[in-house]
Amino acid sequence: MNRIDEGKVEAGDANTDVLSSETWASSLSSLSTPLLNSKLSSLRTQSQTLSSNLTARLASSPSGQSLLHIGPSLSTLPPDLHMLMDSLKPMLNDVHEYQQMNQNELIRIVTAGKLIQREIRRAKVAKDCAGILKDFGAVEHILSEISNVSDDKDIELYQMASLERAAHTALMLTQSLQASSNQITETLHSGPKSQGNTILSMDTPLPQDTERAQFIMKLAPRIRALEKKVNDSINFHLERALNTRMEAVDSVDSKTKVNPSTNELLILGHIFRSFALMGRGMDAEAIFARVAIMPIVRKQVSIGKLDEGGSRGECAGLNALLQEIVSGIQLIWSEVLHMVEGMFSFDDVDEADDDKKPLIEIDLITAGVWVPIVTALMTDPAIKSAIFSPGIATIFQRNYRTMDTFLSNLTSSLLGPSNEIQNLNQSMESMSFGDTLDEDCKALMALYYQPEVDQTVIKAAQHRIYTHSLTVDYSKKWNLPIYYQLRFGEVCSRLEEAIQGVIRDGWEADVFTGDEVLKKTLSEKYVFETPFFMEVFDILTWMWSDEVLLKPLTHRFLRGTIQLIGRLISFINEGLEGKILFGVSEEEELQTENGDTLPTAKRMMMNSSYKWCDRIQDVATVSWELTVLSNYIITEHIQNIAARVCPSNACDTDLGTSFETSELISEIMTDASNEITPAINNIWNGIVVKIMINKCSTPLSAVKGVAATYRMTNRPPPTQPSPFVNTILRPLKEFDAKFSSRTPSHIGTLWKRNIISTVSEKYSKSVAELLETVQKTEEALKNRKTRRTMAGGMSDGEKVRLQLYLDQKAYVESVQDCDIDPSTVDGINHLISLTKSAEELYSN
Repeated sequence: MNRIDEGKVEAGDANTDVLSSETWASSLSSLSTPLLNSKLSSLRTQSQTLSSNLTARLASSPSGQSLLHIGPSLSTLPPDLHMLMDSLKPMLNDVHEYQQMNQNELIRIVTAGKLIQREIRRAKVAKDCAGILKDFGAVEHILSEISNVSDDKDIELYQMASLERAAHTALMLTQSLQASSNQITETLHSGPKSQGNTILSMDTPLPQDTERAQFIMKLAPRIRALEKKVNDSINFHLERALNTRMEAVDSVDSKTKVNPSTNELLILGHIFRSFALMGRGMDAEAIFARVAIMPIVRKQVSIGKLDEGGSRGECAGLNALLQEIVSGIQLIWSEVLHMVEGMFSFDDVDEADDDKKPLIEIDLITAGVWVPIVTALMTDPAIKSAIFSPGIATIFQRNYRTMDTFLSNLTSSLLGPSNEIQNLNQSMESMSFGDTLDEDCKALMALYYQPEVDQTVIKAAQHRIYTHSLTVDYSKKWNLPIYYQLRFGEVCSRLEEAIQGVIRDGWEADVFTGDEVLKKTLSEKYVFETPFFMEVFDILTWMWSDEVLLKPLTHRFLRGTIQLIGRLISFINEGLEGKILFGVSEEEELQTENGDTLPTAKRMMMNSSYKWCDRIQDVATVSWELTVLSNYIITEHIQNIAARVCPSNACDTDLGTSFETSELISEIMTDASNEITPAINNIWNGIVVKIMINKCSTPLSAVKGVAATYRMTNRPPPTQPSPFVNTILRPLKEFDAKFSSRTPSHIGTLWKRNIISTVSEKYSKSVAELLETVQKTEEALKNRKTRRTMAGGMSDGEKVRLQLYLDQKAYVESVQDCDIDPSTVDGINHLISLTKSAEELYSN
């Protein structure tokens, strides 16, 4: 073959040479001889030049020098290669034939090996199918044996253990059937696969075989029937075991606790695990709820027991009813609940990640206990209407708190430390197996898993209750917005009634609706003085009391508190602006004692109205009450709200949320309390200052009378200040002495400084006007002979100046008595400068 290819190549080269020669000859025929000679000469010159350059470059490098040495031997290379090829062709043909022979042998060996592998696989499949048939028969045999349950607890335990093994085998058969169905479906859809250029090897896997799948598919009807029989069997035995337990408890005193034996717990454990293996945990929960829990619930839940201890509709017996249900469940099923919860809980799952937490296979606490209880309460129309009706806020709130407490404590009540099951390891020592089990079996029985239920498991179970769909529906039954509207309407009515009472009878009106003990506490502990602010205090605390507050409505109660404080501040500000008149200002009909209008229809005019902002005692009292209320909100009320919304016994995972909630409550209530401060500042720096300025300025009219006292009266020079001077700041001193202990600390003395500054300016202005008048009078009498001089040579004008000087000194002392530095008051400095000229008269 190589020779043929070589001949083809040589023939091709020859043809190419012939074609090139003919083409070259035809081209040469068109050229002349001189031109050809010239062209040949030029080519030879170029060839020599290029040859010289190539030789020079080769000589300049070591590798080039080697090529120059082997150059002469290259001329003999083509003949040697042809000889070598002719010599190798026979040997190559032999190698090719040997390779073909080995390839055929490899195909034969691999084919035989694959046939052997296929037969081995078929043998394994046949053995596996035989095992499946054997397991199938074993399950049918177990089901036939346990159809009649023995009265002997040891034999019954063995039968239930066999039932669990049957459930496990049925699960494996069902899974094999599903896998076979998927395999056949995949084979039908995928079609035959092309082998392509697959290399022959024993490592190449065999093509997929469906013999086992086809065999199992032929057993599909029998497997489904067997699965149904197993399900029916475990249903029957669970109901039987639960009813047996109920009958054993009913046969004794209802208050006597009958602990289940170790065998009973093991039997129930086998049955519940059988349900879990078959993936029928919900069926087990439903059977437990129907057979074990619903009889207890139906026995306790009735409208008579719901209203026991109170009138119809009050639900006074709700708490006792729920406690009796829990007690009944604890009495009969506490050990079973403890065992099942510990058996199917997952301790190795990170609880912080709820998305990764697997669902528990059998949840008796939620679906077996909580669901039947809440279903019984929600399905009976009479009980549902009595519990969830928001018509009477007090009953609604009490029912909600009772149910909320019951729900939050349900898991801990059923799975708490007092309800732990007996130690199985200790119980195994006292078990009597007779001759049915040997010593090895007894040793293995002692290794039974003993479930442990800790706080983590209890918390997880409680979380499942809260997240259950029926719990969500249960929560929607509580019409919380209506309840809040009722409660908020109550507090608004109380506040408005108190406001109207104060408007009618003044700040001393007895509008407090609390008892005398609370009134005394508010007066002594918090130093409240007026009944109105005592009522406001009681309203705020009542809103957040345990008898009113519901935690889901915390945001609404916060908003309501802010609205109440805003209404209070609005009422105070309107009064300070003079927009509200206290007292009676309308015509009223004269009525008899029984309320009938007199026939004469006489009318009387009542005009006792006034603006409380004009009464400084009322203003100061309101300021003090607002200060006490603001301090209470910041120092105590915020902490009381946080303690009820975020209790200190919250679990560790809720601490972060509780802290954030407390901080938010503190921020909101602090902002609301800060709205009171501007009203207090307005009272002291505005209203009080204005009233005191008017009162203190009244005696200043007597300044003009100083001149008349000494003008042409021949009186001796004054030796003491005028009587009116001590009355200028007397109202301020009396007010300060009365309310100094009730002045807010942040107010300071600025309000007194403003009063004294304004009064001093008015005083200095009056003195300046008087001195100007005296000066004009002296100038008018200066040239008259009627000018008279008193003994000692002091004129009337000098007497007036001396009197003003004495008055100024007395006024400065009065300012100092008010704890104000006179040198810091501009009006006093002006007054001193006006009377300074009389200082020499006073010295003489």
